[in-house]
Amino acid sequence: MSDLIRRQDAIDAANRTDYRGLTIEEVTWVTDEVVKELQKLPSAEQERKKGKWIEVHGYATPGGDPVWKCSECGKGIHVYGIEAPSYNRDYTDGHQWVACPNCGADMRDGQ
Repeated sequence: MSDLIRRQDAIDAANRTDYRGLTIEEVTWVTDEVVKELQKLPSAEQERKKGKWIEVHGYATPGGDPVWKCSECGKGIHVYGIEAPSYNRDYTDGHQWVACPNCGADMRDGQ
């Protein structure tokens, strides 16, 4: 289970906090300051890396297809040919890899 929360959920929680004993002005000021600080926090979600396939020269699969490596992690993978359809649809469109199965980099814009 992840400890990640949405920034908006934290802001909403700060807005619901019970500030008994404080004046309206104090509550408003404290809440505004908390919300300002929460809005400054970076997102906990990492942006997905974008990569491209780089042909590895001097190597080929047993069937003669080229071998490719990911520009992000450098791991070799055969991206075209008969093996591609057998992998998870998160990584292949049935004909070629759309994401690196090693690091998850999105390869669709970097073909």
